Amino acid sequence: MTRIATYFSFVRFSHSVFALPFALGGALLASRHVAITWPTVAWILVAMVAARSAAMGFNRLVDARLDALNPRTANRELPRGAMTRGEAAAFVTVASAVLPHAIPAAARSGMLVVAFARNAPSRMAGQYPGPSSTSAATARPVGGHTGEMEGPIVA
Repeated sequence: MTRIATYFSFVRFSHSVFALPFALGGALLASRHVAITWPTVAWILVAMVAARSAAMGFNRLVDARLDALNPRTANRELPRGAMTRGEAAAFVTVASAVLPHAIPAAARSGMLVVAFARNAPSRMAGQYPGPSSTSAATARPVGGHTGEMEGPIVA
């Protein structure tokens, strides 16, 4: 396995593809209020991949000892020795260092999330019923469940 493939496997880079719809969906929602340019979309993707890689790498670094003890996770990069703790720490540091540059660059178009969240209540007014017997404030459990635990708790 090449070194790049080792790093990609370390943070399960292929799983970032599954996160793309969420990042791009946020950009699409924000585009109703602010112009989204291709460079902004690129920075959104860089920020998403960097944040996910930093978090995933940090998790792998912290859990390496436990991963080595678990048969399901013992073959991950750190426990099997395909990557050193120093390499993992450097990877997390670099991915984390990208964020202060990528997030502001992505947000230059007008604070994407804030633009959507600030305007959402006025757009949604009248679309949903107000408090009633079916609102969350007065809803009752379905099927007779009370939320109480039944039977002994198995530790």
